[in-house]
Amino acid sequence: VDEHGVIVDAIRESMPAGRALFTEATAEPYGAMFDSMLSNHWVAPDLVPAFPVVYGGKIPVFSLRIEFWSDDIVAFRQHIAQQLLWGVQLGWVDPFIVNGGWVPHAEMLRDTARLRAQVRPIFWEGEMRRPPALIGVNPSVARVWHYYNTTPLITTDSIMTSAWVDDMQQHAVLFFVNVSDNAWSGSLRYDLGAEGLRGSQFLMRTRTPLDPGTTRPITGPILETSIEIPAGGLLAVDVQSDDPGIE
Repeated sequence: VDEHGVIVDAIRESMPAGRALFTEATAEPYGAMFDSMLSNHWVAPDLVPAFPVVYGGKIPVFSLRIEFWSDDIVAFRQHIAQQLLWGVQLGWVDPFIVNGGWVPHAEMLRDTARLRAQVRPIFWEGEMRRPPALIGVNPSVARVWHYYNTTPLITTDSIMTSAWVDDMQQHAVLFFVNVSDNAWSGSLRYDLGAEGLRGSQFLMRTRTPLDPGTTRPITGPILETSIEIPAGGLLAVDVQSDDPGIE
């Protein structure tokens, strides 16, 4: 690692201003050397987001290789949802999709980018925390992903979720993506206090790709609210502490 550091430092000193260095994949020993890391190899059954939990907000991660030999929209949703939920910058998508080849895929990518843009500071100011618990049946969805010469069968929940919390700003964003072809309704229960938000008074809004939502006051620290997500839909529950005793 030290020898690689000498090489990277030499490259950085000689490269033009405004450029960045990144790796082909996430590699913990090199975190301090590079400006960003590619999540190229995050394609396998039963993955857990250990890297973004530890390094989220510290090491930028971008893209996930999306290789398709069919137009399976559910598999595409799973790919894009994983990028959003794990704090990865969206990308590495075949231009065929965004150039009008598969309209539903392009629309999913667009909607995810729009939602992410509304709350993107949470990914570098906050940290990934325990995902919110949903109350209601959340069926599993299994789809084949294509990764180089392999075809792993990836199983996720129909509603994929994550939570990002900024302790300094007392701000949390809970993400929900319906990767299935069926609408879903249920409810959410999340202990804001256990994940770092102090006090009992909060402001909450529910964001969708085209609507930042309307702020309303809620009493915590237990957040309970109903959730409805159409097939292929996504939303973010945005919560900010409003307790006058919290600084």
